[in-house]
Amino acid sequence: MQNTRKVGHAAHTGILRIETALGLHHAVSAKKNLFLMTGSFAVSILLFLSFSAGIDFVHALLPSLRIWQPDVSIMSGDATNHLDRGLVEEIANMPGVAQVFGNMCDTDFPVSCERDIDELVLASYDEYMLECAKEDIVAGSLTGVAGDNGKVLTIYNKDNPIKAGDKLLLGGEEFEVAGALSDGLFGNDVVVICSEETFVRLTGDRGYCMVNVQLTDTANTMEIHALRSLAGEDLFTDQRESNRASNATYWLFQVAVYCFLAIIAMISVLNIINSISMSVSARIRQYGAMRAVGMDGRQLTKMIAAEVFTYTVCGCVVGCVLGIAMNKLLVEVLITSHFGIEWSVPLAEMAVIVLIALAASAVAVYLPSRRIRHMAVTETISEL
Repeated sequence: MQNTRKVGHAAHTGILRIETALGLHHAVSAKKNLFLMTGSFAVSILLFLSFSAGIDFVHALLPSLRIWQPDVSIMSGDATNHLDRGLVEEIANMPGVAQVFGNMCDTDFPVSCERDIDELVLASYDEYMLECAKEDIVAGSLTGVAGDNGKVLTIYNKDNPIKAGDKLLLGGEEFEVAGALSDGLFGNDVVVICSEETFVRLTGDRGYCMVNVQLTDTANTMEIHALRSLAGEDLFTDQRESNRASNATYWLFQVAVYCFLAIIAMISVLNIINSISMSVSARIRQYGAMRAVGMDGRQLTKMIAAEVFTYTVCGCVVGCVLGIAMNKLLVEVLITSHFGIEWSVPLAEMAVIVLIALAASAVAVYLPSRRIRHMAVTETISEL
């Protein structure tokens, strides 16, 4: 006689239909199977959310992905502000130029504040750069920085002690740090950014230390050569190749990560389908007996669906909780500590992986239920 596990009580139906209650009972009664199936879903979600933080980290590392990243730059040879301001207007009227902006800079500007620093890099942003900075703000705001209103910005990095809200004494005047940016043209030092009007008033300099140019997609060799001739060979820096290399690196990294995640997801899907199929096969004679006493194929499908989606819900809940915690930890360690970008719940990534889990569950329900419906009742109970 076949050995069967002793059943201590019948499935509790409550307000549920009998087939749904039986499916839930099958899922929760086999603790080991519930643990393994839940783990299969949870691991996939955990890996997906963890690797998404890695993509964000690589994006933050590559300045070429910023909207203000120049294609070519004209740098003053001695790091002083002696490039003529008229150069910006002249370049703006040249063919092949999409955007041009200049920056003034003083690398040893004295400062007095409550932080342990006595000098910093003072740099200017024009209207275009301040507009671009809206995408990089990680603390405070840009309100009041444009014009000459006693407000400045700083660029976040782990070695920069200046925070949003600090008061700085620059050139004998008090300025408030209105906000902090995650990145900028002068991101590796203790940097304070002000408007051009404020910079001119504090330093007396009116020229630029660098002029940056963004080219159109149709810019040709002749137009770039004209820019080079205008700037002079010693002052001209072409960054297009390094930008393309950085962009290619980022996209290759994305492809590699998503291919890896796709493989993990595929393995998980196959494992889920196989596990459900084995679970159904183990109960095939029970299902045959249920069909013999009047349960139809639609009810059998609902019973299997209730079992499968119990595993899915448990796995998604556990996976999202663990995945969010891991994603938050990685973002804070890799990104927030270096760039100041705060963590936010990865809703899009969660939606994608949960949809994949639901799709796998639907397939896992369809295949075994179709097999059972096409089997004769006598075939499913022949060994009872």
